[in-house]
Amino acid sequence: MAVEKPSLFVCMGSACHQRGVYDVVPKLRELIAKHRLDASITLKGSFCLGPCTEGIVIQYGEYQATGVGAHNIEEVFFAELLPLIEADEATRRKMREDISAEEAGHGG
Repeated sequence: MAVEKPSLFVCMGSACHQRGVYDVVPKLRELIAKHRLDASITLKGSFCLGPCTEGIVIQYGEYQATGVGAHNIEEVFFAELLPLIEADEATRRKMREDISAEEAGHGG
């Protein structure tokens, strides 16, 4: 049984487009690669994520960061996203270990 990796969504809707989401995405890709998170998460574009009036929106699970821009993406990434991603990865790693142990115990 595979444990699906979570998605990090970036709003690509018209309001976020006008606020510079296309300057944020390359920086986000760079941060994901720099921290070797490519195997842990999937970066995906999304249509409107809701709070358009609050600036560019990024969503990871139930968490939403608003007011994101090229000027603060690193701060948002390190202070808010990275801790969530690392905690999720630790949980998924434990699940994979449990599944492997269970399969080994059943001869599968």
